[in-house]
Parts: sequence; C-alpha cells; structure tokens
Amino acid sequence: MPTKKHFLLSLLVVLILLPCFVKAGELGDALKNKEGNTVFLEAIDLYLAEQYDDAIVKYNEALKVSPDDAFVHNFLAHALRKAGKVDEAIEEYKAALKINPKYAYAHNNLGEALLEKELFDEAIAEFTLAIKCDGRHELAARNIKKAKAIQAEKNKK
Repeated sequence: MPTKKHFLLSLLVVLILLPCFVKAGELGDALKNKEGNTVFLEAIDLYLAEQYDDAIVKYNEALKVSPDDAFVHNFLAHALRKAGKVDEAIEEYKAALKINPKYAYAHNNLGEALLEKELFDEAIAEFTLAIKCDGRHELAARNIKKAKAIQAEKNKK
C-alpha cells in the first residue's frame, strides 16, 4: 500500500512535470476533472511505490474517465514497461501519439521501448521525431547516440 510519503512525492512529480506538459500542449483531460485527477495521482503514487501492476489498473481507470488522454496513455506505458510488458507499452505509446502526434515525450519514450527490443532504426526514428517536436529535447539527442552505439556494438558481433 502506498504511503503518505509516496503520495506527496507523486504530487511533487506532477507539480514539477505539469508545467512542461501544459507548455507543450500535452496535458489531457484526466487532470482537468476531479475524478480523473484523483485516480491519476493514485496511479502515480502506486508507480512510485513500484507497484506497477496496481498502477496499471489505476491508469486504465483514468483512461475510462478520459480515453483520449495522451498524457495518461504515456504514463500507462511507463508502468507497463516497468512491469516488463514492453510490447503493450509500445502500443500505449502509439496510442498517445495517435491522439497527439507532436507529443515529444511519447516519441522519446516509444524510442526507448523500441531500443529495449533492439529495434534500433525504429528507435532512432522516434528519437528524431521527439527532437523535431521539441528542438530542446536533450534526452532524445542522448538516446540517439546511445542507440547508435549499441547498434554498432551489436553489428561487431
């Protein structure tokens, strides 16, 4: 069961990340209504407590309130990846991008999931799209270098 400390940490995470997503136009409806907001914060709390399966349930509840919320699809995908469900995570990242094709963080995160599957060219393409959506996306730039290095190492073998 998540503690008050986890809940406060999840709230802090949202408060830190929220301005970034609002500026980028990536905040969906789940955080705009009370029911979705509560369920979403509970999901983050569970995620931070490393209770990924329970977090997945809560993110899915948030999606019932706001099914077209790219922000929640992206967070659900994170929990799925942490739970070892990379293929499902990839589908959720794609769902987020179908809703908001300019969602830089979802492009980067999809690239990371594809990199886990060693789909190097596809991963690099997603990192590149993240940079096109947000020219200051430094993590995506680092991920391109990382993907190319791993790909080069794999090609040597």
